[in-house]
Amino acid sequence: MKTLKTLICAGLMALGVATSAKAESLEAMCGNQSCATDLKVSGTIAPKFGIFARQTMGVDYQNQVSSFGLVDLTYNVVGGLDAVAEAQYSPGMGFMPRVGLQYFHSLGDFSVYALATASLKEPMYGEVLANLRYQPKLTEHLDGVINVEDVTDFSQKGHDFSAQKARVGVALDKKVEAGAAVNMSEIGTSFSDPNYGGYLKVSF
Repeated sequence: MKTLKTLICAGLMALGVATSAKAESLEAMCGNQSCATDLKVSGTIAPKFGIFARQTMGVDYQNQVSSFGLVDLTYNVVGGLDAVAEAQYSPGMGFMPRVGLQYFHSLGDFSVYALATASLKEPMYGEVLANLRYQPKLTEHLDGVINVEDVTDFSQKGHDFSAQKARVGVALDKKVEAGAAVNMSEIGTSFSDPNYGGYLKVSF
């Protein structure tokens, strides 16, 4: 917990020197297995340099709490391609420095974001995050939303961990979003029971 607080404080200090930092979005999801929040904050430190922080917290109906946090420092290489220096924290892994690349591209109502990183200390493993979003306009103020995210960790042993999130809903003025949700995860070859429910997301 002390390391988590240190990571969060470091992220807040970095955001404090950012020239344009803002809370990007806050999502709350509740399902038949557990409830969770997902907070994203982003900012610009200098031309071509940015910062992104993400904190997820979850609790199941047996009061088992989970948490995960990260802070990314980014440098725009060209177009939608950025170099990334990342610090992750989770209770099971502790503090983990990582480096990699991220890419974002949008085309009409579609957008794609991908992040690939590798750890800089033991245990050595790679991680790939992919997020696909489709947000067509339904009315003047209402959009449809289909969003799928997958995170996969792998090492020399093969597949270590994966987590998926799927959202289908509507967005009001691109600010408030709500709908159906499902979260899933796999550790090695073991699958957890899907967490079916609903979500509410506010973008800032």
